[in-house]
Amino acid sequence: MLHMGGAHRLSRMNSRNTRYLKQSVQITGFGNEAFDKLMTDMAKIFMIFKRAIGAQLQDEPGVSQDEEEFMAIDTANQYFTFRTGRSDDNEIPITDDMDPKGYLRKVAGTLYIHTEENKVYYFEKCEHSAG
Repeated sequence: MLHMGGAHRLSRMNSRNTRYLKQSVQITGFGNEAFDKLMTDMAKIFMIFKRAIGAQLQDEPGVSQDEEEFMAIDTANQYFTFRTGRSDDNEIPITDDMDPKGYLRKVAGTLYIHTEENKVYYFEKCEHSAG
């Protein structure tokens, strides 16, 4: 299952909450045994790092349960970075594919930029039949 948060209600955004805009994805295996084992293993690996690194490791792994109580991976990335102290060389354009109505470009204004760190790549598995 792939659920992606959208950029809705952007026309009423202001600069105070623009920096919190993010895109997110939740992936679940719908109770698949291999997926659930992966989730358990991820939690174990995180705990090994947590013991070794300590309080410096602040990010919890994005493990949750979806609406149907299946284990899920949650991840998110902010659309923008605050412009102060950044060179324009780091800025990348927000494409029409990403922002067809121009809402993101409008709320970014001059305070925020979209950088390589904010970019999210999407991949699709395509299966082709032989013949």
